[in-house]
This record gives sequence, C-alpha cells and structure tokens, in this order.
Amino acid sequence: MASKKPMDERVRAFVAAMLADCSENEDEHIDDIECDMEALADAVASEFAAQRLARRSQTFASPPQCPDCGKAGRHVGERKREILTTRGSAPLIEPKCYCPACRRHFFPSVDSIGPGR
Repeated sequence: MASKKPMDERVRAFVAAMLADCSENEDEHIDDIECDMEALADAVASEFAAQRLARRSQTFASPPQCPDCGKAGRHVGERKREILTTRGSAPLIEPKCYCPACRRHFFPSVDSIGPGR
C-alpha cells in the first residue's frame, strides 16, 4: 500500500473534484452529508476490492498444484463469484484448474484468498 501522505493528498484531490461537480444545497442537513459520505466510501471500497482482486487473480503460479496430490494441474477456464468483505460483496474471477491425476477440478485462489461465504 502507498504511504499515508501521498494517499491523503490523492484523496483530498479526488474529493475536491467530486465536490466541484456538486451543486450547493442551502437546506442540506448533516444527515444528508453523512449519507453521501457513506455512499462514496462504499463505492470506493467496492472498486478498490474489485481492482485488487482482479490483479491478484492474475498472479497464481503456473502450472497450478493440485491441493490433493500436489501434481501439476492445468488451467481450463475461470469462475466468477462474489466474496463477502467487511464492506459488502466484491467480484472475484478466479482460475479454474483440472488435475488429470486426480481427475478433479480445483480453484487455486481458495487457499490464498479464502473460501466463499
């Protein structure tokens, strides 16, 4: 993760740009501001998770090792699923692999990311 200072600066710039696109509302209440804060935080968290998980799913070892016998398997496609985070669900695309020795499919990301809920 980037150091805190540059992230704070980027967040300030992002929020300033978002606010520049909004019109002022004289009747706005603190509850309205808080709802907007929560919606923005949820949107940022969701996009952050989607991009980090997408990047991570591309870094698995090749050839993938079968979790049962340890022999090399082969990539045969991918599976899309939602995983639960503390901020809600996030999309995950993970490699689907096949072990010819065990004659079974497996998903290498389960061990590194965790099982679905």
